[in-house]
Formats: sequence, structure tokens, C-alpha cells
Amino acid sequence: MLKLSLRTCKLGPSINTRAERHGEDENVPAIDVSVSGIILDREEFGDLTEDPELLGMLFKKQTDSTEVPRLADFGPLTFKHKFTDARVTFELGLPKQTVKLVPCKVRKLSFEPVVGGMVRMACQIQCSHEVAPELSKLAPWMNDEVKISISDGSLDRKSNGSDEGQGNLNLEGGGNPPGEDEPAVDESASARPKRKASRSPTRSRSKSKNQRKRAA
Repeated sequence: MLKLSLRTCKLGPSINTRAERHGEDENVPAIDVSVSGIILDREEFGDLTEDPELLGMLFKKQTDSTEVPRLADFGPLTFKHKFTDARVTFELGLPKQTVKLVPCKVRKLSFEPVVGGMVRMACQIQCSHEVAPELSKLAPWMNDEVKISISDGSLDRKSNGSDEGQGNLNLEGGGNPPGEDEPAVDESASARPKRKASRSPTRSRSKSKNQRKRAA
């Protein structure tokens, strides 16, 4: 479950519009908003990943007991699953404006451990084109800090975080994926024309010598 109380984040520099495939033939307009700088504590990270022990493995303690990232020389950790049916709310500036996006998908999550035992999260918010009037309020705040809260996000492990333009492999009964040619068949020796076996020269000479002896 993805559930985060209101906190500071940074909007990406742009709002992306695209077509999302629903079924085999239907293209539906969709909108993506990138968000970064969301700070999670140990409990929130454990609830999100469904692993309360995971965050402890990402840190080590210095002599002064400060928790520092164990993998400081590596980039952010990516989460391959997504969350569906989430309710995302942004609060913008003063006087406060509220932008509510329902329902949303939250995907492309990445986590970067920071000093103190916290994690900095980035993600992508996906929503349908019906919320475009609400998203227009975000435009003046792109690439700037706002506040965000997320609730009711259901973890979807089936999609591996990617559901755009993905085809299915035709694995039933073996065979190849659609559009892939059948492998070339190597011509076996049994399929090639057979050659007549030639007589051994030694055997032929021995036979002629025996015939000459009988004739004498």
C-alpha cells in the first residue's frame, strides 16, 4: 500500500502527454507528471516495499552513531512494480491551491538513501486526460517545490511497472514470438543425395589376381 501524508516535493520540468493502449485497438490519451525529492522514513519505506527490514540493510552506522548510506557510490535503487488506483493531491503556494488527481498510477519509483536513515523518492504520476483542467494549475509550478500527498495506492506486482506498448510472447505450445521467423533447418546428411560407394583399389587388384590363377 502506498500512503504518504502531505510533504514537500519537487515537480519535474514538464507535463508529458501520450497515448496509452487499452486493449488491442483502443488508444486513450494519458498524462504523466514527474515528481522527486519525496522523503520517506523507515516505517513508510517498509510499508511501501512490504519489507520492514530492507531499509536497515541500506545503511551503516559511523562511530558517532550517524546512519550513512551503505551504497553511497551507487545510483538510486529502482522499484520495478507500480501502484494503481492512487489518490494524489498537490498543494500549491500561497494562497493555497489544491489539485486532486483521481485515479492515478504511480510508477517508475526510485529510492536514494540519505544521511540520517531516510530515503529520497522520485516517481511518475500517470493520470487520464479528464484531469487536464486540474493539471493546468500545476503549469506555473513546474520545476519548483510544492507539497504532495498520496493515498490508497495498491501494489501491482503483475505488470513489472511497465504496461505501455508491451506485446505478449506466444509461449503456448512452444513456438516463437509473433513476427519472428522460424529458425533455419540444417540439411541433414540423410536428406542429401547419396553417392555410390567406390570400390577399394586394393580389393580390385586382389580379385583380378585370383581370376588369373584360376584361368591358368
